[in-house]
Amino acid sequence: MLDYALYHKRFLPHIQPMGRPLFITIRSSDSIPKKYMEEYKRYTEMLKQAEKQKPEDHDLKVNNNKKAFAYMDDIFHNNQGNINFTKHEAVAALITENLQSLHGVSCFISAYTIMPNHLHILLRPFERDGKPISIAEIMKSFKGLTARQVNLILNRSGALWYREYYDHWLRSGREFVNVVEYIRQNPVKAGLVREPEEWKWTWLNLVDREAIW
Repeated sequence: MLDYALYHKRFLPHIQPMGRPLFITIRSSDSIPKKYMEEYKRYTEMLKQAEKQKPEDHDLKVNNNKKAFAYMDDIFHNNQGNINFTKHEAVAALITENLQSLHGVSCFISAYTIMPNHLHILLRPFERDGKPISIAEIMKSFKGLTARQVNLILNRSGALWYREYYDHWLRSGREFVNVVEYIRQNPVKAGLVREPEEWKWTWLNLVDREAIW
């Protein structure tokens, strides 16, 4: 069991404020070509330089984090790799089943979409013994179960998921709505469908407003 902490870091920093929804992205273990990572580093360095000019501007830093995430998401769309979660319906269905098994048990899931090489999930961890269940624990459980099962279906071995995950905690109801729309539109942005409703592997669960926000 991985204990809850407001902040922890492995390769990426992770912040999990109590009671807040989290926007999570996990991707396949396929490596990203070096040239794209170099472009990403140059882009993020440019954003950091802008922040240094206005060190007290917290909104600028938040917005730059969103820009950096969107830039990386575009890289995911343009680099499919060898692992494809939606090419085989059995794989996407299995991932769906495992996401649904988290909902109502360790967290409340408001939305997710399964893309060919990554997943976007909007969730709020439940509490255990007065503390939130750590997102690290939730992700470890999900990745562990799906990796074994998906590898069996694809007749492959080795790592299925990238070791880290990207997360962003939501600060307002407006941001929540924006993230839901981002998830909904992601298959359209990637050129997989023309309308969000055409993508079979997106799920929205926006009924229980009190549990969402």
